[in-house]
Parts: sequence; structure tokens; C-alpha cells
Amino acid sequence: MTTISLLAGMPAGVSAQPLMSTGVGTVGSIDPNWTFRFGTGSYGDAFVLNRAGGMSGSYNWIYGTATGSIPGGFPDQNKTRFSYSARSVFTGISSFSYKCAIDDEFATVSSVQINGAVVAGAGCDQYNMSNEFTVSNLAPGPNTVEFNWTGNGITDGVMIHVTSQTQVPEPATLGMVATGLVGMMGVARRRRRA
Repeated sequence: MTTISLLAGMPAGVSAQPLMSTGVGTVGSIDPNWTFRFGTGSYGDAFVLNRAGGMSGSYNWIYGTATGSIPGGFPDQNKTRFSYSARSVFTGISSFSYKCAIDDEFATVSSVQINGAVVAGAGCDQYNMSNEFTVSNLAPGPNTVEFNWTGNGITDGVMIHVTSQTQVPEPATLGMVATGLVGMMGVARRRRRA
């Protein structure tokens, strides 16, 4: 992860693109903010389904297919494991907190990555969202977050609820803060002289 300094802001001309919870801003049955991958294949559409009733709020489950069934899935007793990834790109966020669930009681989260680097201590729950995780010290962006897990190949979806995020100040905001600090120092200096 990259650490930002107090005065490191957004690059000029770049606007913030927040990290969205899964299922937010859905176009038809596709989540335009997330992509989904089976194994080491290429990323494709993330399909939105409400499979685990009662858990989702304004966010929802995403899967690699419109039905939630994974091609080539096998019954649990075969113990065959498949790998999956969900990915999103965001800009202008210095930290975010999230809760996450995987739709597979036998699923195992292998990693959460930011720009390809594993985030220590980040994870995902099975079927519920009881734990909240925080990722901080992010570069102004763009940044890519990737959730990687293994599952049984039947209905291995993921639901990610972004609970909070902190925006990186834009250059104009930082300029106003700096101007205000200089002005306050000038006033203090005049008072000392008087």
C-alpha cells in the first residue's frame, strides 16, 4: 500500500470516483461498478441477484452468471474447489471500511488486494456480515480493489457493503487550506508586533 502525506491531494483534473457497494447503481441485472472472474480467466460482467433473502439493504449479491449458478459446478461432497474474484476501480479515496459476505458455507477468502498487493487483516464472512474491515493509507488513485476466494462451484457470489470512505482533498481545497493558514499566521504576527 502507498502512504499519502497530509498535503498530497488529488491530481489536477481528476475527479473522485467512490467505491460502491455491490448491487448499487445496477443497470438491468448488471452491476456496472464491479466485474467478476472465474479462475484465471478474464473479468466479465457482475450479475446482481438477491439470493440470500433478508440480508441485503441497498447493496446486493453479485455473481458471474445471470442465474448465480457457476458453470461446471459440482455438489459439495466432491470437495472440488473453484477460484473467483470480484474487482472494482475507485479514485480519490484515502480509506474505506466495508462488510463482506460470500454465498457459500464452504468458501474461503484467499485475499483482498489493492493494486495487486494483499491487504493484511482484510477479509470476508461466510453468509453474514458480522465483521467490519478497514483499508487505509491509499494513494489518491486510481486504485483497484480485488476480492479473491475459493468456493464449491455452485453459487459462489459475494456481497460487499462499503460502510464508509474518506475522500482525498482536491487541489483547490488544499490551496484554500494553505491560504487560510498563511493568513492566520500573518494575523498572529501582526498581533505580536502591536
